[in-house]
Amino acid sequence: MFFRMFRTGILIFLSLSFFPDILSPQSIYDIRKLTEQDWLSKTTEERLQALNTAHQYTQNQTFIGDFGRYYDLYKRWGYNYYEMNDRYENYAFRGFENYNIIEDRRKRWVYNEFGDRIMNVYTDATIWRETYTGDDNYSVEMPNNYINAVATGEVDGVWVAQEATDDWAVSAIGAGSIRTKFSPLTLSIPNMHGMRIDFQSANTNAALVSSSMLGKLSYETREPFAAALPTPVVDREGVLLRGGYFQRKFGTLTLGASYVNEYSIQANREGGDSWYGTIVDFTPTPLIAAIRFLDDSPVDGEGGPIIYDVRLLVNGEYRYDIIPDIMSDDITRDRTTAITKVTEQDYLTPSGTARIGRADFDLLSVEGSIPKYADYFYLKDIMKGANIKNAVDNYDTELSEQYYKFLDPTALPIHVDGTKTVTYFYDLSTIRNQVNRVQFEVVISNDYRIQTAMIYTRNSEGGHDTAGKNKSYYDATYWRTMAQAEGNVKDNSNVRTLKIDFGLQVASITYGFDMDFQYRGLKISGEYVTNSTHYMYPDGSPGTGLPASSNFGQTPRTGHKWAELDHAYYIIAKKNWKRFEFAGELFKMGKFFRLYLDYYIASTSNVNYTIGDIDARNNTLRIPLIEDNDDDDQYPDIMNVQRTMGYQFYTSEDPDGVFPGLDKDNDSIPDNNKNSDLIPDYNEPFMMFDVDPDEFVFGDDFNNNSIPDFREDDMKMDTPYDLDRKGYHIYGRYTPFRNVNLVAGSFHTGGVGLDNRTNDDYVKLLVNYPLYDIGKLYAEYRFEKIQDDIPDYYVETYASTPARYLCPSCPRAEHLRRRLHHDYLEYKDSKVNRFYVDSVIRAIPSVTMENHVKMERNRQLEGDLYDNTYQPGDVIDTIAMIHKITYTRQFGNWIFSPGFKLRFYKKDVSDIPRLGDYYRLYFPLITCKYFINPRTDIMLGFQGIPGFEMNYKDFIQGENDYKQTNYMIQLQNRNIYYGYNIWSAIGIKIDELRFREELNAISNYKSSTLFINILLGV
Repeated sequence: MFFRMFRTGILIFLSLSFFPDILSPQSIYDIRKLTEQDWLSKTTEERLQALNTAHQYTQNQTFIGDFGRYYDLYKRWGYNYYEMNDRYENYAFRGFENYNIIEDRRKRWVYNEFGDRIMNVYTDATIWRETYTGDDNYSVEMPNNYINAVATGEVDGVWVAQEATDDWAVSAIGAGSIRTKFSPLTLSIPNMHGMRIDFQSANTNAALVSSSMLGKLSYETREPFAAALPTPVVDREGVLLRGGYFQRKFGTLTLGASYVNEYSIQANREGGDSWYGTIVDFTPTPLIAAIRFLDDSPVDGEGGPIIYDVRLLVNGEYRYDIIPDIMSDDITRDRTTAITKVTEQDYLTPSGTARIGRADFDLLSVEGSIPKYADYFYLKDIMKGANIKNAVDNYDTELSEQYYKFLDPTALPIHVDGTKTVTYFYDLSTIRNQVNRVQFEVVISNDYRIQTAMIYTRNSEGGHDTAGKNKSYYDATYWRTMAQAEGNVKDNSNVRTLKIDFGLQVASITYGFDMDFQYRGLKISGEYVTNSTHYMYPDGSPGTGLPASSNFGQTPRTGHKWAELDHAYYIIAKKNWKRFEFAGELFKMGKFFRLYLDYYIASTSNVNYTIGDIDARNNTLRIPLIEDNDDDDQYPDIMNVQRTMGYQFYTSEDPDGVFPGLDKDNDSIPDNNKNSDLIPDYNEPFMMFDVDPDEFVFGDDFNNNSIPDFREDDMKMDTPYDLDRKGYHIYGRYTPFRNVNLVAGSFHTGGVGLDNRTNDDYVKLLVNYPLYDIGKLYAEYRFEKIQDDIPDYYVETYASTPARYLCPSCPRAEHLRRRLHHDYLEYKDSKVNRFYVDSVIRAIPSVTMENHVKMERNRQLEGDLYDNTYQPGDVIDTIAMIHKITYTRQFGNWIFSPGFKLRFYKKDVSDIPRLGDYYRLYFPLITCKYFINPRTDIMLGFQGIPGFEMNYKDFIQGENDYKQTNYMIQLQNRNIYYGYNIWSAIGIKIDELRFREELNAISNYKSSTLFINILLGV
């Protein structure tokens, strides 16, 4: 069978070799492959541009706020961008520019030309329809029936209606994916599902948007599942968005006003279409109200909250008859349980509900936590002597005694210091009548943080479980912070009485003003926005589960509604002179400024395992008004509703990868994984000559988490500043010579609710010197005084979607793989010296030399920190070096290109290197290419040769040392056939790896691989 396939492949390959060639090799690393003749034929500008492709740094940031500073790394959508701000775009005169969709991007994945798909529509289609009836029913019909809409109703098409004169224009657009942005603090959705109307005249811009944020929210009703699931709710419940933006120019001043409202609806109830939102039918009434107290500055271990009194109010009346259970725990164990039953241990880390292509992370799962309701009920069973066998079999009582302690509710006051937590559980099940409002009255002082959550059951019978199903019978909402102390008070001087309401979020309303001023090089921009977050209590009898059905014509819900207000603002200014530049920014993002709706959704299962799954966690779907979209394409990094991206390819996350700063050639393929497999190119033979890990990359790292900001996938909404943060930044530049810049700056930021900070005072010397037409030298020295105790997580995409998802016979495709990296807070109080030099030289037309050196000394200062913790004095030294030299020469039909690469990395603390952080890797690379004709060639490659193998040395654990050789020969051809571009190759590769120590000899290998590849594009 193998030889038959091999013979068939040979015949296919030889037959393709007779068709004419139209393609040429493409690579962002072509610089070392250029022959002497190629190099000499280039202009000076082309040579400098080619040399610059190898540089591994990014330009210095003027602002710490993100105002579209990386647009040079990605294709721009539209024409008119403010220089400093990523702002509203008007489609009135321009019309609608269609997104480049992933089906077209497949061509780019095989390096073929790139183009937009032409959209066509036909009659009997809907752009938008809203229906209000006299019996208080309400429905929304989204754009549908496009010529290229898939069977499930997902929309690929677009409607555009437009009218224009020489003075003004107006357009109405309806589509499944509309790029919609207002201002940096109000709205940014790359693929809004709905419609928008734009108006534009000489000095006025305006827009109205309307969207169903979930597309179609429905339960599966197809046989054989219909009988077991609720009735359809396509036109009954969901989340809508309304918004508008108005902008007016007054000479050099531009003013704007915006309004955005996303809210939940319940169409079959009176008042269910209120713009202030409503609780939907499939929402249980809480069985237990939980309130948790924490130290808002846990690191110092003292001065935490003092709880004097906690009182429960139900429907406005004190309920002294309901005695709480008070349980102490530790916040470091928020995701640790004493349950021993394997199937129940993961209840504290809810996973997404999408079946295929489910994202590993979302905005809630990184830091969101829930009450330990299952542990609580197991302990209650043990205390009451109920379901004892179940508790003994599934619960570790000795471990629970180490974790938890029940406190006497009469032993007041209660002190909570450091990482300790105290949770009050109020069981409301004894209340038989209707509950419309639940409150807590708390008397408290010092540095407190107060969180609330609700424990409920979705069981339609309601009430408490009697069968010991402590995990599966109950559920709980995420903890939500409802009150925080200002500052880090420790002297008991802020005693106060607080009233805290319970409820689910039902609307997020944002409105504000922005301005932009430009005059004689002075540029000032700013924005002030108010966010009103609306909540509603899930009224009913406590412990009521999900209803069996949802009928039309229901009476209004009577749960108490309430709202919390908070604000955000920024102002930035910039002025350029010939040799000087000044910039500054002042900002605040309120601690309760919530540009999202945490929508409660009772069921999200799609039993057919197809598209349309809603990727919720813990029955909560976070729908942001500003998406996390670090690569600024048409797909948010995390998508609430799963989409189809190809045949049997479903995903809930950005399908073409999230790789900030890793797509310099803008081909929608990460530069460190060009072959789209599960191995990063910096660890892959032959490809690793041109690609290196992130620790060798240099750039601004304002959050001090070890990765340059332009490479960071931060898993946060793309607001210009992080939520719950305030501060300022001033920046000055002096240019004494054309290619030399001296920069000084200071930024001081901190939490609004939390007492933490990131402060950085710095000076920089930058040299960016073109060496005529033979190379380029970039060097930078920095001295920084840093105080940073804010942990900033980031995510690394280490393997992308395999190209085999294009195969029609594949049952499903893997999605992106990601690692969550923690911030180890190595700059709590440090003086830091950083030096970087990056040079690419081609003084001899056939020889290319590259040198990248990054050095850092982090001197951690000894002493007491501002948060009363002690830091021992220490020094962390880091050095990362890459040196490469290649020689490329053509002899007739032969191209000969040998090269050598050294990669060295060391990071140590006080001369004690860390495991895995001290290594050296070097190897020779030899490639030979013989052109049979302009479209066919043979290529031979050696990575390592006998006696001079690829050599990896681990200076900490010598047993990891190894030598490796890789050989490959490939016959390849490029053709065009009936309009299709075809690339085909047949070859063999031989790989051998041997560890130095016998301990790892079991991992030695020698393998040979015969391969045939045929890639087709149009």
